[in-house]
Amino acid sequence: MDEVKQLARSLDIIASRCPHGLAALVGEAPPPCRDELVAAATWRPSGDLPHVSGSQDGDPLTPKVDLIVRLTAPIERATWPAIQSAGREVKTLFPADWEAYRLHVTYIDDPVQWRASDESTLARIAARLGVSVQTVSRRREEVPLRIARAALTGVQQTIPF
Repeated sequence: MDEVKQLARSLDIIASRCPHGLAALVGEAPPPCRDELVAAATWRPSGDLPHVSGSQDGDPLTPKVDLIVRLTAPIERATWPAIQSAGREVKTLFPADWEAYRLHVTYIDDPVQWRASDESTLARIAARLGVSVQTVSRRREEVPLRIARAALTGVQQTIPF
């Protein structure tokens, strides 16, 4: 996995699993603390046990440490100031994409799904935004990649956001 995709994956995990993850990506909240990062990296739905290749059989810590390193290493390489500046840039330049991402992370990624009608939550979000379900899903994938790409290239540092 290339550096942009690794960072995008880490940012997406933080946005969807940390209490103030979305706000942290744009500098409206501080970056997640160590305990939040550990919880985000090691969270799994019940019954979904991670398998990390090369882990030692019987050592329960090795897979968790590997997950934590995979989450934090790309962030440390990019740095939080660059990530937050890039996040602000994406939120400012692509507000419709950011809103689709925010709504998806907030309501679709939530482990508890409420369904008050025959319409899915994703369809309701798409209707609210005036776009197709596919567009919401595409934007959900694109936003962390845009932030990661901008953070790693540093282009956002030339424009004050």
